[in-house]
Amino acid sequence: MSKLKTVAVLDGDKRLIGSVKATDGIDFGDLPLNGSYKYDEEKGQFVPLGFGFCKIKVHQPYSNDFVMRRIIDALGDNAPIEAKEWAAWYDENLRRRDEENAIMRRKR
Repeated sequence: MSKLKTVAVLDGDKRLIGSVKATDGIDFGDLPLNGSYKYDEEKGQFVPLGFGFCKIKVHQPYSNDFVMRRIIDALGDNAPIEAKEWAAWYDENLRRRDEENAIMRRKR
């Protein structure tokens, strides 16, 4: 008599939905039995469903200065002194530019 082992139960779409004791069948290891894995016969393995590469979100391009400022913020106290001085200069000029833009909008 053959030894019984736990094997996969697949639905019509080859999704892993349960397990049974049988003499032969597909071993599913410790995968969840909730239909989130599909058996790929060509590969001979289960593949996750719904876990692919997401669509890339397109953001407005950021200026190099803005990116550098964010990196300096992320470094915090570990940022070089030159970088901190540049960040202070950048912040001051950004503030001044915003004030000038506000004045120009009021004059219109």
